Amino acid sequence: MADPYRPDQYPEVVTHPVHGVGDAHGYYARIDNDTHKEASNENDTHKEARSDNETGKEVAPQYYPAQYQNGQYLNGSNGVVEKAPWVAAAAPGAHHDGSADLPQPVSTAPTAWWKRKRIWVSAIVALLVIIIAVVVGCVVGLKKSSSPSEPAQGDSAGSSPGPNGTTTNAKSLCRGTTCNPLFSAERFNDQIHLFARGDDDAYWTRVHDGKSWVGDWLSLGGKFQSQPDSMVWGRVRSRMSLMGVSTNGTMMMKYYYTNNTWDSDWFTLNATTNSPVTSCYVPWGNPFDHGDLYARSPVNTVQGLMRGTIYGEGDENYKNVPDPDHTCLWETFDRGGSVGSSVAVVCRDSNLAQDMVMYQRGTGSVAHLQWKDGGLTSWTDRGGAFAGEPVLAALSTTDPDNRVDFFGTGQDRHIHHFTWTKSGNYTPMEDIGGDFQSVPTVLTTSSGRYDLLACGTDDRLKHRAYVGGQWAADWEDLGYFCNSAPYAFPLSSSTYQIGVFVLGEKNDIQFATWEVSSDISWKKMSTFESIQGKMTGAWMASEA
Repeated sequence: MADPYRPDQYPEVVTHPVHGVGDAHGYYARIDNDTHKEASNENDTHKEARSDNETGKEVAPQYYPAQYQNGQYLNGSNGVVEKAPWVAAAAPGAHHDGSADLPQPVSTAPTAWWKRKRIWVSAIVALLVIIIAVVVGCVVGLKKSSSPSEPAQGDSAGSSPGPNGTTTNAKSLCRGTTCNPLFSAERFNDQIHLFARGDDDAYWTRVHDGKSWVGDWLSLGGKFQSQPDSMVWGRVRSRMSLMGVSTNGTMMMKYYYTNNTWDSDWFTLNATTNSPVTSCYVPWGNPFDHGDLYARSPVNTVQGLMRGTIYGEGDENYKNVPDPDHTCLWETFDRGGSVGSSVAVVCRDSNLAQDMVMYQRGTGSVAHLQWKDGGLTSWTDRGGAFAGEPVLAALSTTDPDNRVDFFGTGQDRHIHHFTWTKSGNYTPMEDIGGDFQSVPTVLTTSSGRYDLLACGTDDRLKHRAYVGGQWAADWEDLGYFCNSAPYAFPLSSSTYQIGVFVLGEKNDIQFATWEVSSDISWKKMSTFESIQGKMTGAWMASEA
C-alpha cells in the first residue's frame, strides 16, 4: 500500500400580537349631569307606573339604555352622540295593581358598572398570564434544543454542529460501538483516487486532481462485505490495485493502469478470510517487485496469519507463475498468536522489513510481529484491551532505526500508544486520553509530526498532534459531526494540503481540507462540504 504517512512523498420568533377585548354594553344607573350624584327617584331611569294625562290610564314603567343621559344616547361603537331610542313602550291595558294584563317590570336589577369592569379586567389579566407562560416556555425550549449538551451515561448526546457548521440532532452510527475505517485512497497518475463501499455493496471511486473534484462517482461493481483496501505498486509504480472481501468471503482484486483504465472484471485472489484485507508494497528499486497482502486465516483451529504475494515483472518468480498478473500465492503462519482482528502493516523502503500488529482473539490485547531477514518473528504481546481495528504508522519509512508507532482505541474509550525502535525496543504503553467511539486515523505530515483524528462519544470530530516528541496539551474539538471514523490523506505534496473525509448524515461523503503548518491546532480547517455519494456506514468486523 502506498503509505499516506510518508513525508518524503507528501510533505505536506416571530411573536404574534394578542388582540384586545371589546367593551361591554348594558344598563346602568343614570348619572345626573348637574350634581354627578345618583338621580332622585322622580328622575330615575326606572320610574314607577303613572297615569297618562290624556287617557287617565296607568302606563307601565319606562326604561332607557344605560348610555342615555339627559335625553342623549352614546353609541359605543363609534363614539357618536344620538337621540336616545324608546326602549320599553307602555303595554295597552296595563294596571297598577299588577293584574295579569299588565306587563311585568324587569325583575333583574342591573349590574353595577364597576363590578362588570372588574370581571373583564380579571379575564384579561388571566389571558395575559397564559400567553406569557406559553411564550416563555417556547423560548426556553428553543434554547435547550439549540445548545450542545453533554450526554448522560448511556443517553444520547445533545445537538452537534453539522458538517457545514449548522446544528444537527442526528446520532452518529458509531454510538455504542467502535467505528472502523470506511475509506481508502491512493495517489496515482498525479491524481487522488478515493474509494468507498456504496449502499449497493459495490465499490465506488471519485477523483481529485489536487485542486478540485473531477467528474462524478464511478461504480466499479462487485459485491463486497469489507471496506476497500488499495495500493500502488509494480515497476515504476505502473499499476494501482483495489482489493476487498466479497459477500461470500472470497478476496477479490481489480487493477487500474497508467492509461486510466480499469480491468473490466474482478478476479479472485484464491483465498477466503473472515477479516478485512490489508496490503503492503516495497517500492521498486528492490530486487523483488511484488505486493504483499495480509488477512486472518478462516480456519478457526489455526487462527493464524495469512500472507499472499502478487508478483510484478521485476520479481524472479513472475515468469514461473501462470497468468502472474492475476495470481496470488498464499501461505499461513502460526507464530504463537491467535489473530482476532485485521492486521495493520508498515512496509520499509529497505531490507524488506515489515511491521505488523493485531489484536489477540479473546483478550483484545495488542501483539507485534516483524518480517525481517526473509522470515517472520513470533508475536510479542504488548497487553491492553482494545476494540475495533489496530493502527500502525511510521514517521519515516527510511528511518534507519525503523521506528513504528501503534495507536488503538481501548475498551475504556481512550486512545493508547506505544513505539518500537530497533535501538530502543518498546516504550511503555501510553494512555493519551480522550473519549472515543472510533478508531483513529493517523497522518504523518512532516518529519517528527503525527496528527490524529477520531470521533468522540459526543459525535464530534477531535484532533491531537504529536510534534517534536511532545503531545499537544489536550484533544481539540474541531466542532463537526462525525457519522463514521474519519479518514485523512495528503491531497498535494506541493501545497501541503490534507483532505479529511467523514460519512455524512445522509450517508454521503463530507470533505474538508487543512493546510499543513507549524500550528499545532487544526482550527483553520475548512468547512465540510458534501461530495455526494450514497455509501454504507457498515463495515466488516473481524469475527471472534
